[in-house]
Amino acid sequence: MEERKAPQKKTCSIKNGPKYAYYYVKAAQKRPTFLLLHGFPSTADDWKNQIDDLSGAGYGVLAPDMLGYGDTDKPKDLKAYSHKKMSGEVAKILEHEGLKEVIGVGHDWGSMLLGKMWNYHPQYFKSLAFMSVPYTPPAPSNTRNIDALNTMTKAAFGYETYGYMYFFNESSAADIMSSHTASVLSLLYPDNPELHKTELCPRGKAREWVEADRKAPLPSYESQKDRKARINEFEKGGWTGPTNWYKSAIRNIDADAEAQIPASNFAIPKPVIFMGGDIDFVTRPELMAQVAGQGKQDGWLPNVEFKSVKGGSHWMMLEQPKQVLTILNDLAKRSS
Repeated sequence: MEERKAPQKKTCSIKNGPKYAYYYVKAAQKRPTFLLLHGFPSTADDWKNQIDDLSGAGYGVLAPDMLGYGDTDKPKDLKAYSHKKMSGEVAKILEHEGLKEVIGVGHDWGSMLLGKMWNYHPQYFKSLAFMSVPYTPPAPSNTRNIDALNTMTKAAFGYETYGYMYFFNESSAADIMSSHTASVLSLLYPDNPELHKTELCPRGKAREWVEADRKAPLPSYESQKDRKARINEFEKGGWTGPTNWYKSAIRNIDADAEAQIPASNFAIPKPVIFMGGDIDFVTRPELMAQVAGQGKQDGWLPNVEFKSVKGGSHWMMLEQPKQVLTILNDLAKRSS
C-alpha cells in the first residue's frame, strides 16, 4: 500500500459534551461536501480512499472519528451513545465548519446514525448514501428484537447474521475483547469474507473465536503496518465505546426520543443510494435491495436506488474504492 499524506485532523468540543476529532478538506468552489460517518469497529481512517478520491475531485470531505473511536472522546456512560444526542453533536460539527448542506454517507452504524440525523436534522442534507445498512423509518415500538432478526435471516440465508450482537451486548464483552484485540480485528477484517458466515454471525461463535485468541490472515487491502496501527488504536481506546453503540440500540435507550420525531421527517424525498457489497455476509445486500423496493413502493424512499458493489464485502470502501467513487460521484450529480 502506498504511503498517503492524510489531512491534519481538527477538533470540535461540543458545549457540555464530548470533543470530536475529524478530517476536513474544504470543497472547491461550487462543489458539495461529503459527510462520511464510519461504523463498527472503524475510525475515520477507514475512509482514507474516499477522502483522497473525493477531495482529489474537488469535493469537500468531513470525516469524524465517531464517539468512542480514534481521537474522539470515549465516554463510558451508555446514555452518551443516544442516537439523538450523537446526531446533534455531528450537526454541531457541521455548524462549526459553516456547512449548511452536505451529502451524507454512512457505513454500518454510521448508516444508522445518518438515518437519525435525517430524522432530527433534515435541513443539512442534499442527498444521502447508506452503505451496508439501509435506512428505515423510526419505529418507536420496536425494541430491536435480535431474536426475531436472527430467526428471519437464518430462514433466508441458512445462518443467523446478527448472532454476534448477543456477545457485544454482554457487560463483559469490552473486557474480553480488550484482552484479545488482535483476534477481534482479525475476525472482523478477515482475508476471506466467508469467515463471517461461520465464525462471526452465528450466536456464540464470535465470543468463542475471541476467547480462543484465533486469528485469520490479513486481507489484501491491509498491510502488516496498517493492521498494527489498527490494533494499537483499539488497544489504546478500548472496546467500551464501540460496544456501547450496540448496547444503546439493543436496549432501546432512544425509544422516548424517537416517539417524538415528527412523521413529516420519516420519508426522505431527496436522492438516496443504498450501497451493498455483493460478498457481504454480515449485512446482506439482498436485504438492502428488499428495503429499497419497499421504501419506493410505500413512498418513504421515492428517489432511492440500490447499487451493488462487485467484489465488495462489508468493507467495500477499502476493497473497491473506485466503484464507490463512481457511485458517490453519480449521487453528487443527482444532488445538484
